[in-house]
Amino acid sequence: PSGRSGLMVVSDEALEKYLDESAWTWELQAFVRARSIAGDQKLRDRLDDLRRAILMKKRDAEVLKCDVVSMRNKMRLHVTSDASDNLFGLKHDPGGIVDIEFMVQYAVLAYAEKYPELTVYTDNIRQLDTLAEVGCIDEADAGVLKAAYITYRALQHEAILSGQADSVDP
Repeated sequence: PSGRSGLMVVSDEALEKYLDESAWTWELQAFVRARSIAGDQKLRDRLDDLRRAILMKKRDAEVLKCDVVSMRNKMRLHVTSDASDNLFGLKHDPGGIVDIEFMVQYAVLAYAEKYPELTVYTDNIRQLDTLAEVGCIDEADAGVLKAAYITYRALQHEAILSGQADSVDP
């Protein structure tokens, strides 16, 4: 919390206060994906409970949408592929991996108050499944987004492993 000016380690109470009162939307977006992978089980359970509680907070959907779109536009200015190369950047170009992730993060933050089951998973595929199951998005749209995401990630991994850029012929 608090970026470079903050402490490296804070109590769970301080983290909760920060996320509840001061966190930027992009930090909440990151919390949609947060998960513990090791450590004391009591602390891991506390983090899971905190994640659920923060994600289920009521949010103004219009403000949330503007914040997410603004952050995505800022990112796009710095990392989108050069249009003159006629390639599609799998991760950062419009319609790529990050756009799918931002859509999912927006939807979880917007609808978790009404549908707590959206807080169960931290990965995009199962979050898309849950968004469709509760009716926040159409099953067909979820299927298209999942297929694109899986394809893009597979192509990205292949490119990384072969030492290539993560851009492909559209």
